[in-house]
Amino acid sequence: MFKIYFLLFILLSSAFSFSQQDADIKSLEYKIYKAKEDTSKVNLLFNLSQLYRKSKQTDLEKETTIKALSLSKKLQYKSGINTAYKFEGERLARLNQNNEAIQEFEKCLLFTKTNDKSNYKYICARLGRLYYLIGNYPSSLQYMLEALKTAELLKDDASVGKYSGNIGNIYSQINEQEKALDYYLKALTIAQKCNNTQSIATNKVQIGGVFFHQNEYDKAFEFYMDALKINEEIQKTYFLANNYLVLAQCEIKRKHLTEANSYLTKAKALAIKSQDYEMLSSINIELSKLMIEKANYLEAEKYALEGLEIARKYNFVESRLSTLYYLADINDSLKDYKDAFFYFAEYTDLNDSLNNMEFKKTILEKEISYEYEKKEVLAKAEFEKQQALNKIELQRRKQALQLLEQNNLLNELQLNQSTILLKQNQVESKANKRKLSLLKKEKLLQESYSREKSKELARQRFIRNWFVFGAIVFLFMALFIFRSLKKSKAQNQLIEEQKLIVEQQKQLVEAHNTEIVDSITYAKRIQHAILPSLESISNAFPNSFVYYQPKDIVAGDFYWMEKAGDLLFLAVADSTGHGVPGALVSVVCSNALNRSVLEFDLTEPGEVLDKTREIVLETFSKNGEEIKDGMDISLCVFDQKKACVKWSGANNPLWYIQAGELKEIKPNKQAIGKVDNPESFTTHTISIDQETQFYLFTDGYADQFGGEKGKKFMYKQFKELLVSTHQTPSAFQKHMLQDTFNDWKRHHEQVDDICVIGIRI
Repeated sequence: MFKIYFLLFILLSSAFSFSQQDADIKSLEYKIYKAKEDTSKVNLLFNLSQLYRKSKQTDLEKETTIKALSLSKKLQYKSGINTAYKFEGERLARLNQNNEAIQEFEKCLLFTKTNDKSNYKYICARLGRLYYLIGNYPSSLQYMLEALKTAELLKDDASVGKYSGNIGNIYSQINEQEKALDYYLKALTIAQKCNNTQSIATNKVQIGGVFFHQNEYDKAFEFYMDALKINEEIQKTYFLANNYLVLAQCEIKRKHLTEANSYLTKAKALAIKSQDYEMLSSINIELSKLMIEKANYLEAEKYALEGLEIARKYNFVESRLSTLYYLADINDSLKDYKDAFFYFAEYTDLNDSLNNMEFKKTILEKEISYEYEKKEVLAKAEFEKQQALNKIELQRRKQALQLLEQNNLLNELQLNQSTILLKQNQVESKANKRKLSLLKKEKLLQESYSREKSKELARQRFIRNWFVFGAIVFLFMALFIFRSLKKSKAQNQLIEEQKLIVEQQKQLVEAHNTEIVDSITYAKRIQHAILPSLESISNAFPNSFVYYQPKDIVAGDFYWMEKAGDLLFLAVADSTGHGVPGALVSVVCSNALNRSVLEFDLTEPGEVLDKTREIVLETFSKNGEEIKDGMDISLCVFDQKKACVKWSGANNPLWYIQAGELKEIKPNKQAIGKVDNPESFTTHTISIDQETQFYLFTDGYADQFGGEKGKKFMYKQFKELLVSTHQTPSAFQKHMLQDTFNDWKRHHEQVDDICVIGIRI
């Protein structure tokens, strides 16, 4: 009976909780409906998004966050923009859409204030974790080291310990176990100092993992068991499940198969309960290994395939790598050599991409960079501390000098007081002498008083007469002012009527302006529809970035991509003008490129540009008017079979970097459009026998005015910037371009559309 009452209590509590949550949502929706378009409304939208998240209404959570982002951009509310990108990144991360979550957090990083170190630290840590999950360890290490550096600057011991453990995980994944152990020990020391029992258990598991990879299984088992005692007391699902998992791994190596099976059963139950798919994938791998040890290969294959399906679905790179290895081994034991070869080939490709020498070189470079920056920050902090002490000492001396001056002033006042007393005595003596003189004069004054009285009466009569005259003048002035006020009132009424007419005309103009802006905004959607998606470019060129920043709502600059057989066409173009005219020209030029490749089957870039010019001229000459609009363009054709790139350009050059040296191919000095003495465009061929970074761009970046003297950025600085960042990840290159541009532009207006594409082959 008690159980029934308890169950009813739980159900009623849940129902009340949901109804209360719905009531809170309705109340907040009404407040937002009534709120003005300001930052308070933005914050209300964020509160509503959080309520949707708690009630697991993912679509409404996304929709509300997008509204908050749109209003923040309209108000130029940077804090709101930052929060919106963060909310959307967290939502995507919860859905295991890690690549999309990375894009949102990188946008968030751009709007993080330089003095908001705590938020900057958090975003870097999230990016480090997300890059770790997709197997991009250089980017993961870069952001995690930045988070660690900021945490140390803030003296945030808890975060320093957490991030040190995460960095240890990265080194462990690339088999740098000694470095991993250094970071784990650092994390454990901080956890013990802070008395953080969960962190102590986690770091003991990680240290045990280092000994496990060094084949010291008994020592690893000791650390795992120490951690288990803590985790079984705390009873947090993820940490307890992970503890059971590593114990099972260790027991498999020690040939204690019954104990291993018991640990894996407990771990799997917890992972299924918490829907932790990354953990579930790892558990299936260990179950497969356990079945291999028992020579039960069919069961082993079943668990391995289940783990591979999860790893592929959620892009768990390490789980996928391990599963492929064991599937190849299982199929070899089952004499299914075809599937064994297939799985081993996929395993080899993935493993090579994660463990090549260039990869380890990147890791080392980032570690050295971190150590240098850390020392630089500490030195700067010490310098600022010394400056503060010097300032305090200077203030102390200044106060002492002021006190000395006050003492001198007091002595001077006392001396003046003595002088004043002496003079006062002299004055009193003179006053007595004057008193005698005044008594003599008093009699004379009484005699003159009678004379002055008769004069006063005459003066009063004179004043009375003038007062009467002034009253008459005042009356006439009052009449004049009354007439003026009446006339002024009529004029004010006329002005109010004219003001009403002007206000009506203003509203009409604003309505027309809104219609125009809405039309241009819709035109932006149409223009974006002709641009290739960033996802398609990323799929075609994994190591690439697109920096596209129109001057107005719509742009004259555009980028274009098309595939024909084994050939990939990619172009960056600058149409005549910007804004609406430039956008119209860009549509015509993009269509001409499509026809040249798809309709006329042209593959040489020079021939494509010749045909494009012909189509553009034909389009602009249909009504007989002479239109000289066109475009400048840089067009590349990537031949995957022949390992070469063919290029042709109209007024825009091609830059590419090989072995750290930037090389330039000059374009034909003629536009795609009506020109005097047109020539055929030249095709250039570049052999790709080593790693090459290509850059396609328009003139908007180099022509931007800014800096301290308000001058152009110029191509020389542009080249130096690209050379200095060409070996960094593509996402970082894009951030550097954006940050440098914004620092240079400052308060100046953007003068032209900007489009830069970087591709590493």
